[in-house]
Amino acid sequence: MEDRIITLAQLNAGEAGMPLGSEMWMYEGPLTHRDTDFLPVRFDALIGIAVHHGSAVFSIDGKEYRLEPNTVGILRPYCYLSNFSTLNGEPIDVSIIGCSEKVEDNMADTLSEIMPLVIKLHIDPVVKMQPGGVEALRPYLDLLRRMAVNEPRQAQTSRKAGCIFKAAIYEIIERRMPDETSGLSGRSREITAHFFYLLGKYFQEHRDVEFYATSLQISAKHLSTVLKATSGKTAGDWIELYVVREAKILLSNSSLRIKEIASRLHFSSQAFFGKYFRNITGMSPSDYRR
Repeated sequence: MEDRIITLAQLNAGEAGMPLGSEMWMYEGPLTHRDTDFLPVRFDALIGIAVHHGSAVFSIDGKEYRLEPNTVGILRPYCYLSNFSTLNGEPIDVSIIGCSEKVEDNMADTLSEIMPLVIKLHIDPVVKMQPGGVEALRPYLDLLRRMAVNEPRQAQTSRKAGCIFKAAIYEIIERRMPDETSGLSGRSREITAHFFYLLGKYFQEHRDVEFYATSLQISAKHLSTVLKATSGKTAGDWIELYVVREAKILLSNSSLRIKEIASRLHFSSQAFFGKYFRNITGMSPSDYRR
């Protein structure tokens, strides 16, 4: 059993969907459980799924979520997709956009403007839209589809498609249903969004709160105070959650030896990894794997 990763290049080279240059990919149409026989899997891309008709249940990082009409699912790069099933076996009609980490990083310069969505996606990857919200994305999807048909592999296609995708993200923010992140103050929201952005990129290499606090130019204490107020967890809690969740996925769904998992998660030794894992979960990695 391997920890399988499907790359954006593989999506663009496959029969399903259409390339949008080398950094983006698009699929529109029906999706059933038979189309997801390749699961479990990770994608090295940011994946956006707009649902037009039908319902489905899927699991991300071991937790189950539901896609319904007028919702948008956004999957972070390298999250673990382990299940997908449609309601009563009926197809779900979707539009799917895949973006490379390069395209995602290009959006980081507007992180302050898309903060509510960044925070939301680290708590729940499904965005419920106001009535007609997904339908309002049609003009952006139409532009992307025409681009995929007329200039699928031109040098500037991904750059132009990335701008359209960014505009669609703004539309999602404007038309999403209010949730627990909507009332956060500007500065607290900014700190929280930037923390989650950094955490998603660096949790395997950096487990110390000080790294994230220094990157945000605030104290570790202030970072944890803000996160506790905005998300219900401290910075240390979130770091532990991400590290242990990844460890559990690798222990349960890969043939990697425990020593290799410890190395992948940047622990200095298998013993240190085992102690860290036991302190948080109450069991050793080998016991959990059984």
